[in-house]
Amino acid sequence: QREALVYYDNGKFGQHLTVLPGLADGQHVIQVNCTDTFNGVATSTINFNVSVPFNVVSHYPNNGNLNISLDVNIIFTFNKGVNLSTLTNDNIIFEDSKGNKVKFLIHHNNVTNTTIFDPLLFLLPDTTYHFEFKKSNPVKDLDGNKLDFTSITFRTEPKDIDKDWVPDHHDN
Repeated sequence: QREALVYYDNGKFGQHLTVLPGLADGQHVIQVNCTDTFNGVATSTINFNVSVPFNVVSHYPNNGNLNISLDVNIIFTFNKGVNLSTLTNDNIIFEDSKGNKVKFLIHHNNVTNTTIFDPLLFLLPDTTYHFEFKKSNPVKDLDGNKLDFTSITFRTEPKDIDKDWVPDHHDN
């Protein structure tokens, strides 16, 4: 028995088909045309569906960041369009390490799939904050897929009333 040889439409030789990276959501079709050495031809069509998980492409601050500004906006960019009816204050936890809730406004840009969570008040200095998308009431994309992301934690900058770049507890 001989191993199959594969020639692609571009004339390049290979011994197997390669992974198809970057396919968009939806139905896809691959048509395979085979010709043997005796000019026998066989054609096969493969239909398949791709569903890319709904996820976060980038966010600020990053998990574990320190010295975050007290007037920070939390920014998330998603890989797909967001169903805005599922992006509400009810399915997001934003609180400090003592459990004090942070009230915020939500601003979303449909073109860039970027959402800004804008706290109504400055955050407290030298405090750890936790931001989480609830899994019990998930944010969803336009196709109804649940967000595949959980949370970030960050710490704000130390108190520096005189803005001399030295935390107040180190001032003389």
